[in-house]
Amino acid sequence: MKLTGALKGITRSGAEFKATITSEIVFKRGCFGRHSFVPVSGTVEVTTAGVTSVIDYSDGTCDEDYTITTAGVLTEHTFN
Repeated sequence: MKLTGALKGITRSGAEFKATITSEIVFKRGCFGRHSFVPVSGTVEVTTAGVTSVIDYSDGTCDEDYTITTAGVLTEHTFN
């Protein structure tokens, strides 16, 4: 499954946000022993309150890892 597009909305705390898929998100089923689809590649740019973050779902392997870069600071994350 693949996903493209953009969205905008308001968070529960009332902050406006927008998200744009800047590189097609690819989902695979069965990664990590799960029965659901999980993102394995692609990038999303999210802007809230003038701050932009980029979520990067990696290179297409089922490695459970993704990164978020905000203001030049990269943090690594793992799906639970």
